[in-house]
Amino acid sequence: MELNKIFATNYSINKEPKKITRQRPTKKELYKKEREEILNKINSILGISKDNNNIYLYDIENDEEKKQKILALSEDVKKYFKAGDWGVFKTELCKNNAILLFKSIYKEINYQILAKNAYIKRNDVKINTREYTIGKISITM
Repeated sequence: MELNKIFATNYSINKEPKKITRQRPTKKELYKKEREEILNKINSILGISKDNNNIYLYDIENDEEKKQKILALSEDVKKYFKAGDWGVFKTELCKNNAILLFKSIYKEINYQILAKNAYIKRNDVKINTREYTIGKISITM
C-alpha cells in the first residue's frame, strides 16, 4: 500500500511541464534595422507615404519596373525575415510574385492591408481593379 503512495507522488512530480527557453534570438530581434530598411525601400517603390497609403493592383501589375525592383529585394528578405513558408518562395512561376512579396512583408511587420474593389481611369478607360490601403496595426494591452 505504501509503495503505491510513493509511485503516485513520483508520478505527479514527473508530470510537471518543463519550461523551454529559447537561447537564440529571432530574426525579428536580430535584424530590426534591416527589416525597416526593406520596408522603406518597398514604400518608396510603391509610392507609400504618410499622406498616401493607397495603391492600386492595376498599377503594380502593369509596371514591370516596380515588379523587378520588388523582386530584387527577395534575397534580402530571405536573409532578414523568416520567409521559408511564404507562398512567394514556394512557387517559382507565379505571375503575382511581386504582389505576394510586398503583402507578406507588410503582414510580417504588423501592417494591415485592406483590399476593396475600385474603379480607376487610365488613358480615358475605366478599369475595375483592387485598391489596397496599408496601415500600421497598433496593439494595446
